[in-house]
Amino acid sequence: MKRKKLILCFIGAVLLMTGCGGEASLPVYSNLSEEQVREQFETDLIQAGAAETDAQKSMAIVKEYNDTIQNTSLVEEGYASFDMTMPEYDIDAIQDLWMKKNPDFIGYNCRITAFGLMKDLITVQDTGGRNTEYLFLDEAALDAGELFTAEEREKFETVFSEIKTDASTDTKKQIGVQREYWKKAGVTFDGESKLSLITVYLHSHLDENENSLIAGHAGVLLDTGNEILFFEKISFELPYQLIRFEDRDQLKEYLMRCYDVDTTGECASPFILENDRVL
Repeated sequence: MKRKKLILCFIGAVLLMTGCGGEASLPVYSNLSEEQVREQFETDLIQAGAAETDAQKSMAIVKEYNDTIQNTSLVEEGYASFDMTMPEYDIDAIQDLWMKKNPDFIGYNCRITAFGLMKDLITVQDTGGRNTEYLFLDEAALDAGELFTAEEREKFETVFSEIKTDASTDTKKQIGVQREYWKKAGVTFDGESKLSLITVYLHSHLDENENSLIAGHAGVLLDTGNEILFFEKISFELPYQLIRFEDRDQLKEYLMRCYDVDTTGECASPFILENDRVL
């Protein structure tokens, strides 16, 4: 129960962030509700190294979600201005529309969405040490959706495994713990692709004896050479976003605003990885 409350707390922190609309210079965001935007991003994904079937499936899932929630609170055409905080979404209306059509399916979240595009660009040598305790909602979604093969699911669970650690608030030390786990599991990334997995690690500190690192958020970065595209599903309930940033510094600022929310001083600060490199 403590762990479920912790996950919901992280989601709640994101929901407190609000933004505004209107056209502006970068950064800007889209919810991919416009067919033209989806088709262009699908093309960009394939050219950047995503498998064609994965890119097509991802955009089909986005369209199905947007249609189900009837584009509620979404940017319906082009891109809207983005002030580095979460846009305001009518979560109650969105949930009602989703549950009316999908009473037994929670949908997909950030980790599932990101892995769906990146799975062929990630190699995992050893899946035996994975810990799926905090992935209970992901597991329920995958049971219902049948999105990955059994082998892909083991890889997913390993990449986003809960990693046992200690109570240290030294972020550099916690980065070392995470890196050691991925090294032991043999997690590597395709160095030729222009796509990167973005993972935000959070330090879960329940008490002195129960500490872990969890992948609190994930998305996909596409570096066009002129700008940074960041694709994410905010949460199970909340929409997909495609954000166009000037550079990685803007992306990092946005993610830290959303997830660096601990006020107790008992947790190490979040850290962000681009593939296996600290952002």
